Amino acid sequence: MAESNPALAFRERLREADDRFADAVTGIMATLRARGAGRGVRTRGVELPALVRMRWINDIPSFGSLGGPHPDLRHGRLTMIETRAVAARFVAGPGWHAGPADDPTAEREPAIALVTNTLTVSAAFSFGVSLLALISQDAVADWFAAMGRGAGGDSVTTALLADLGTLAAAATGPSAAEVGAFTCDGGGGTWTGEVVAMPGSRVKRYDGQPPSTVVMITEFK
Repeated sequence: MAESNPALAFRERLREADDRFADAVTGIMATLRARGAGRGVRTRGVELPALVRMRWINDIPSFGSLGGPHPDLRHGRLTMIETRAVAARFVAGPGWHAGPADDPTAEREPAIALVTNTLTVSAAFSFGVSLLALISQDAVADWFAAMGRGAGGDSVTTALLADLGTLAAAATGPSAAEVGAFTCDGGGGTWTGEVVAMPGSRVKRYDGQPPSTVVMITEFK
C-alpha cells in the first residue's frame, strides 16, 4: 500500500541518512586524529588522503547525495566536496531561517535543506557545511501531488533527488546572488520562493566565497 504522506516519508529517509552521515564523518575525523593530521604532522605522500577518500566513498550513505564527493587530490592535499539533501527545520515568517530563532518560543517547521559539505585534509584537516537552500515540507508535498505519485518506489525518490540537485545548482548560480523572487524549473513544475539574506554567521561555500544569500522555497507548482 502506498505511503499516505510521501513528503514526510521522504524527509524521514533523509533524517536516517543524516544520522549515518554524521557517524561516518565522526569516524573519519577520529581516523585523522589517530593518524596525526591536525597536529602539524605531514601526511606521507598521498597515504592519508587516499585513506580518507576510500572511507568517504564507502561509509557515506548514498541516499540524499545530490552531487559528489568530487575528490580533488593535489600535492598530498585532499578536498572532498559533496552536496546533499538533509532533514531540517526553519522559522516561518519574514525572517525565517534555519538557525535558532530570536524568539525561542517560535515554532520551527519541518523542511529539507540543501547543503554542501567540504572536508579538506593535508597536514591539518577541516570540515564545513554551507547552506544553499531551505525547502518547506509543503513544497515537497506539492511536488508529490504535481507528479501524481506515491512514495512507494525508488524511481520516485530518484526523480525527486534529481530535481533537488537541479535546485541546488540554481541556488549557487547568478539567480540566487541577490535578494528577491526565485524560481527554478523542475520535473513537472516549478520551485518558487525567494532569495533572502543569509542569517547568522557566514560560512564558505566550496568555491571559497562566503555566501550572502540563501534560497527559501515555499511552493512547487
